[in-house]
Amino acid sequence: MLVGCRAPAVRKCSLSAAASNAEALAGTGLAPSVESRFGGVLRDETAERRMRGIGRQLVQHALVLLPECQFRLLRADCRNAVSLPGGYIYVTLGLYTAISCQTTC
Repeated sequence: MLVGCRAPAVRKCSLSAAASNAEALAGTGLAPSVESRFGGVLRDETAERRMRGIGRQLVQHALVLLPECQFRLLRADCRNAVSLPGGYIYVTLGLYTAISCQTTC
């Protein structure tokens, strides 16, 4: 499924369209379960914008072309992060707060 990925060459590669679609569907199906398990999604535009910025920086270093990521902040106080196929990336409020405090406190 991965085309052109070989270590140590640093080249970007992409998944086939069929694999990408299957992953997106899998992530879409799993998202509600993850969201409910961690207390739901917290809508905070400032936090979401910051997470998107961090994500853009990380994607620049990826060896595989990644789908457009959807960053969501979960209400849970624990320090955790979850990613799902199809570009769903969740960060708990506990982890986000800890990271924010380390960079601004």
